[in-house]
Amino acid sequence: MEYWIRHGVKYKIIFSSEVNSMLAENIYRVTRYFDINDVFDATSAMKHLIATKKFPMNKDELSQRLNFSAMAEANLTSSDVNKMIVDHSDDFGTFPGSGLS
Repeated sequence: MEYWIRHGVKYKIIFSSEVNSMLAENIYRVTRYFDINDVFDATSAMKHLIATKKFPMNKDELSQRLNFSAMAEANLTSSDVNKMIVDHSDDFGTFPGSGLS
């Protein structure tokens, strides 16, 4: 706690009994894909967009069980996913498409 106080960071201590477990699970599931390097298909692309707040969701939506595959199918095309991967490849000077697995 002292570290955060010294750095002027607001914080709150919470206990597991105070946490919405579905919200915590969804946050865990999307933040694993924050890095574009981890995007390899439509589902991981959808998780990346949510984690980077490019696909806005509110706390109530995130508090429900999410079907990321269905969300990706409804909101992304394969060309959207390929473009994300190719655009990222170009940013780092790699051969276009080499980010696909």
